[in-house]
Amino acid sequence: MEKKLISVILLAALFVGLLANRAAFAPEKQAERYFEHAAANAGNVLLYDLDTETVLYAKNTKEHISVGSINKLLTASIAMEYLSLEDVFTVGEEVDYYLTAGASRAMIRNGQRITFRQLLIAMLLPSGCDATHTVVVNVVRKIKNDPAVDIREAIDYFCEMMNTRARALGCTDSHFVNPDGQDDERQYTCVDDVFVFLRHFLENDLAREIVAMPHADVTLVSGEKYSWDNTNKMLQEDSPYYYPYMKGVKTGFTHDAGYAMTAYAEKNGRKLLSIVCRCKVETYRYTISANLIRLGYISIGEI
Repeated sequence: MEKKLISVILLAALFVGLLANRAAFAPEKQAERYFEHAAANAGNVLLYDLDTETVLYAKNTKEHISVGSINKLLTASIAMEYLSLEDVFTVGEEVDYYLTAGASRAMIRNGQRITFRQLLIAMLLPSGCDATHTVVVNVVRKIKNDPAVDIREAIDYFCEMMNTRARALGCTDSHFVNPDGQDDERQYTCVDDVFVFLRHFLENDLAREIVAMPHADVTLVSGEKYSWDNTNKMLQEDSPYYYPYMKGVKTGFTHDAGYAMTAYAEKNGRKLLSIVCRCKVETYRYTISANLIRLGYISIGEI
């Protein structure tokens, strides 16, 4: 860990030196090389300055990829438009419907009573695909005013809502066939589109509040108690990947996606977004995100 820290410090020092000597170098070209080095172990990357609306670094942002549970950001954004936070639902068979062995779960169970706010936390912190299905089924049943809508019908209907919303937001290279990001050869997106629906997600105050939680202790309406940790280790103070300026957002992992990460940081009022996808090792998504954001802040003068 100390070697990693020393490397980051040396990299930052060199970066600052280049920016300070604009007469001797082409700093933009040199800066690009530092970003490339930091992002070398990720397949697809975007670093964006929200305040100036500037792309600081981009790599393979139009390539069709899977991003796993990052798709839940779009699912949550849509659901928040139809359900109220204190709506109470009874968990049904959807929690076990079409979930692969490796699907992440919040471990909610058939018959439990739970609020929509609690379901959002279960979706976005432990990244529960089970909670995602409960949300989706209840959104569609409310839209259709029919509590008996079939689970498969509800999921398919909601995915069409996702595709329609993605197009409306300006996404041009995405197609969704499930709401939780599980692998399917028919489902794809790209970093440019992830940026679009990530930015839309962050416009919601509740969404930002939830994804900034490192941990949540929850008591369901039916009395069961849960203790959920955020899968984003950059928010965990006891983690070697903790980053003090981190404000969210969401991790993703599947066999096809590899390890992915969307991150939102704020330092001295300056806001940066990073998207890091197709890492082969889990730790890379954290170290790459942190190094890109650090270099991003250096490049805009926030040292």
